[in-house]
Amino acid sequence: MITATFHATLFLTLLILIRPLLMMSHTHPHPKEITKTMKLACMTSTAPMMIFFNYGLQSTTTSITWLPTHFNITLSLLLDTYSII
Repeated sequence: MITATFHATLFLTLLILIRPLLMMSHTHPHPKEITKTMKLACMTSTAPMMIFFNYGLQSTTTSITWLPTHFNITLSLLLDTYSII
């Protein structure tokens, strides 16, 4: 159950993150616009992930407690990458 929920949530998160990039690939926006859009997408995508993490932390399986930290680090690296472009 947790694995299926995790995969569904991860897929939804990746879809939210990739969609703005796909939409902007045709318009060739300014790099600052890409950064702003990615920050918004990242803020939107953390909500479903946090729902999963809260569910996981309340369950008996506590081996996923490190995932929120890992996910936030990944988002930070992603935003830093798009800020450099």
